[in-house]
Amino acid sequence: MKTNRRKKAFTLIELLVVVLIIGILAAVAVPQYQKAIEKTKAVQAWAMLDATWKAAQIYHLNNGTWPTQFDELDINVAPQWTGTTPLYSGRLSDVRSNGDFSVQIVFYNGGFYMIAGRLKGPYKGGGFVIYGDLGPYEAAGREEGVMYCMENTQYGVTFPTTKPAGSYCQRIFKSPGALDVQATIRVYPLP
Repeated sequence: MKTNRRKKAFTLIELLVVVLIIGILAAVAVPQYQKAIEKTKAVQAWAMLDATWKAAQIYHLNNGTWPTQFDELDINVAPQWTGTTPLYSGRLSDVRSNGDFSVQIVFYNGGFYMIAGRLKGPYKGGGFVIYGDLGPYEAAGREEGVMYCMENTQYGVTFPTTKPAGSYCQRIFKSPGALDVQATIRVYPLP
């Protein structure tokens, strides 16, 4: 007596459904993964900027002036922050970079500030800024010693012309609306 056994296998429809589900999951997961990677890199830059800012404040209290070089600060810079690639070359005093971000000491029209800016990638020009002396930014609603998220288009930096305004600060850091908008820079309070 012959038994009619059927071999079990996936049908073409079942395989297409599985591929479709994987595609939908990838479409949702990949952008979230990219945001997580960007936020991790940005948090490293934020920590470097915060540490150098605190060292600059101590220097300012001891000397009555702001530092012009990182070597003047009482801080050990991590080995990955030994590069010298600036976000932009105008007005800067000194720079340390890690390939992804550049932390810079900047003097401009009587103002002193420090920035950490993204050097490459889709968020080039995004980053953070802290003002020591506001100088020309006093009327813009910014405060001294407060870290802000920034989107910068100065000196050939393409962001945010390739991305809509708020792409870095609002999407990555969930910042509220822009505090100050100028032709080349947008500044957002951090949440």
